[in-house]
Amino acid sequence: MPFDHPGVATISEVMQRISGRDPVIETAPFVCDANFWFPLGQPSLIFGIGDPGWGTHGANEFLPVADLIAAAKIFAGVTMAWCGVAEST
Repeated sequence: MPFDHPGVATISEVMQRISGRDPVIETAPFVCDANFWFPLGQPSLIFGIGDPGWGTHGANEFLPVADLIAAAKIFAGVTMAWCGVAEST
């Protein structure tokens, strides 16, 4: 998905507001489902909180509880902002 897509802006704004962190907007350094959707014309965006070095989708995958709670808040905020039921900033 282009970095200037409205979805990227919405996620960035909500993440910064809720977590206080500035999101890193970059091309993913790993393979995921988006690698298969993009060539088929499906815009894709990968978003998550935490460090991919924690073994994402590996045998010992983990996420600290505080990050899980922050992610739930951010996903809820993004959904509300995107659907127009709350301001995104």
